[in-house]
Amino acid sequence: MKILIADADEETRLALVEAIAAADPAAEVTEASQGAELRAALAEPAPDILFIDTILPDTDGRMVSAWREGAGARCVVVLVADLLASRWSAVARLLDAYDVLLKPLSPGNVRHVLQAAPVLRRDLSLLLVEPGQRTRDIIRQMLGATAFRFHVTDAADGRAAVKAAKARAFDLAIVGPAIPDMPPSEAACRLDALGTQTRIVMAGAAAEEPSAARLALFGARAYLRMPFDANDLDRTIYGVFGLWRPYLIEAVRSESLRREAERIAAAQPRQIVYV
Repeated sequence: MKILIADADEETRLALVEAIAAADPAAEVTEASQGAELRAALAEPAPDILFIDTILPDTDGRMVSAWREGAGARCVVVLVADLLASRWSAVARLLDAYDVLLKPLSPGNVRHVLQAAPVLRRDLSLLLVEPGQRTRDIIRQMLGATAFRFHVTDAADGRAAVKAAKARAFDLAIVGPAIPDMPPSEAACRLDALGTQTRIVMAGAAAEEPSAARLALFGARAYLRMPFDANDLDRTIYGVFGLWRPYLIEAVRSESLRREAERIAAAQPRQIVYV
């Protein structure tokens, strides 16, 4: 794994190098202490992970963003900051960052990033078992809003799902609640019986959620309560892959909701009260 550390503070760089070495002794680490060194490093083959200080000297966020859209598209970017400032979430969105880590850095958090990076960087194969085309289209849109990349194969019923899973192994399968030819639990059992280690997620109404023991009996690892949104889907995917779900996701989402509420409030006509 190739890792680039861009931070002006030598102590922070040293702490990161030590944490990375403890988590992955084989990792190749490059350091940059200011913008010119960062630009030179980014001109090389893209790193797998970039740790970058939010106030790195002589650094243009637009340059890094442009690099992300091209050569750095599959790089996992992690912001490093002394404290949470009002602007950090905007920077995170600009750079499509995975998370923000506060100084002094926790070795455990660095380890979480290294564990998540291989999954975040590759295209995951997903089997979507759902008869409705419109529902499949909506779920595809939600998948595009998660932190993960997917190659999706559709299956309109349980038999088609089993046939597809026999032809190739999938990283993940989502089994909808209304497939026409068999109960969803049977479809999950049949997929699990193939022994391909596909991570199976069942979806359905909250009132019909099976116990954890019954889910395990079906070979499923999680239950996705309907209706769900991209945030619920993202959280579930982190869970089934056993990955740490970063603070940044909830923080950016909370800020987006706050801004949207402020926008709606500002658009409301003002009432004039006469006394």
